[in-house]
This record gives sequence, C-alpha cells and structure tokens, in this order.
Amino acid sequence: MAAHVSTVSSSVRATNRCRSHRGGATWCSFNVYSSTGAFNTSGNNVVNATLVQSPLSIGSLFKKGNYQQGILIRNNNTWGPLVSGSYNFALSNGKTSGWGSDNSANSNNANIRCTDGISYLRSQYYYSDASLVSRQRNWQWAKFKAGGRTYRVPTYAEFKDITDNCDFGFGIMYGDGATETQTTFTDAEGYMDQNGSTTSSSLGVRGVLVYNARDARQIFFSMGKFGQGRRTMFNLQGLTAGALRYGDVTNPLDPTETNKNNNYRPIPYNLGHQPGSLYWIRGIKYDHVHNENDVAVGAWDINYFSFNFSEYTNNNYRDALPIKLVVD
Repeated sequence: MAAHVSTVSSSVRATNRCRSHRGGATWCSFNVYSSTGAFNTSGNNVVNATLVQSPLSIGSLFKKGNYQQGILIRNNNTWGPLVSGSYNFALSNGKTSGWGSDNSANSNNANIRCTDGISYLRSQYYYSDASLVSRQRNWQWAKFKAGGRTYRVPTYAEFKDITDNCDFGFGIMYGDGATETQTTFTDAEGYMDQNGSTTSSSLGVRGVLVYNARDARQIFFSMGKFGQGRRTMFNLQGLTAGALRYGDVTNPLDPTETNKNNNYRPIPYNLGHQPGSLYWIRGIKYDHVHNENDVAVGAWDINYFSFNFSEYTNNNYRDALPIKLVVD
C-alpha cells in the first residue's frame, strides 16, 4: 500500500501564502498549463498564461524560454517512464511536435525549441564568446499574467527560503473526488489532468507538501503521473533525449562503464526508475561568479527517493520541466 500525505481541494485560493517569514513570496497553488508568449520572451515582459485548475496537476512541461510548446502531461500515456522513440508530443498550443535536435536553438519550428543550445556549466567553449556568456547569465523567464494577476517564476532565493524555513511531507496527495486512499500504486499515483481543467478525481499523485508549521500555510509540488516530472535532454542507456526520466545518472555510476558490477547493486540498478521532479527557477544562479569553477543552478530538485528538496546543479538547459509561480 502506498504512503499517503493528505488531501487538498481544487477550490483553494489561487495563491497560498506559504511563507517562511513575513514578507516572503506568495506562491501560486496552480502550475502553468499553457501560454501565448512569444519564443524567448524574457525579463520584465509579460506573457499571457492559463493555469491548471487543481493543485494536484503538474501542468505542462516547458523547455527554457519556450512558452507556446508546453508538453502536455497526457503524453505520459504513450511515452511514459523510460520510453523513447519517434516522439509526436501533444502540445499546449494544440499542435504536435517532435523533441528537437541537440542544438535546439537552430531546430526547425516543427520541433520543440529552447532559448539556446549552449551549456551554462563548465565546458571547453564556455568562456570563448562573451556575448553567449552574458546571454546565459542574464536571461530570465518573463512574467505571466493569468486571471487578472501577474506572476513570475520563483527565484533561487525564494526556493531557498522555503527550503531552509519550512517542513516537508513526501507521499501521495489526493484532492476533490477522493473519498478513500487507494490500495494500488497504479491508482495511488495515477492522477492525470488531461486538459488542464480537471478538478475532481479519486486518484492520487506523488509529490511534496511544503508547509509552515507555525501557521499551517502550505504549497504542493506535484510530480505528475508516474512520479517523474522531467523530460530530460540527455541520451541515456538507449533512451533518446525527451524521455520521461527524472534521474540523469547512468546505472554504472562510471562514465567509462567499466564497473559493470554496479549494474546489480540496489541503488544503481534502479536509478532510471527513481521518482522525482525538477522545477524551473526564474534565472540561473551562480556561485563564485567569474571563476572558472562556477557552479550554476538552473532548476530546483525534488528527489522523492532521498527526500531531498534543494538546488539542482547539473546541466539541464534543454530539459522540459513544470513551472510553479509566485505573485509578482
């Protein structure tokens, strides 16, 4: 039987003051389903968005800077965990598309693009073009307008604030329509919002409830059906980029894959199946700026296996991830 957390209602306020202290960010209860924003719009520009109607819904998965080509969660029915091939994803703009090439900036518009095809981590060409470095360091998600209110993607500091000052519950969440806990994992983690408007279901979904124990304010981060909220840019172990896979480490834990015995040890053996999700942060956060050992944080990491809620410092600039918002 699955471990269960709590229930939430789809009729909750659009925003939830899940603050660690007075003056903290006001978090939006609902993730982004679609947007009409032009490709690569950034900074203080405002784009129109549609939000999901249930806190259980993970929304759509978006590549960096691509507002109109959100990958709908219903694609999980066809291309679920560790399934890859000739993708034809249903998108939030009503069209369908393939994943796109590794150099997504130069991909045909028929494929899903991201803002650029360069790495924001250490690489042999990282410092060779000052304009590219500046573009990566300064780019931010635009603001979103929905229901008469303006939102924005949370900053590194706002994620760090709730990480340091709030408590967490990892498990199965239920919402309106649930009258009892489910007894199979298929039903307990099977909630799926097909079109961004589902408000009632008897099924649950994996995620983490972040709450302030002093005043009971809370916000839920959904991991979506199957508990994997990430379509990764990496080609891993026979899977092509675009696969629904949270982890980006190969089983052997060795780049040369010389240690084959790791394949049969418990943690490496199951790495590809581990549940978790990444969420976009507004802009890249750097430590030791202008140092060749810069560490870049491009997303927030929710590791359901290790109960970790912290910055993600690996290379994910061409991933497709969900978007949680805060009030601007």
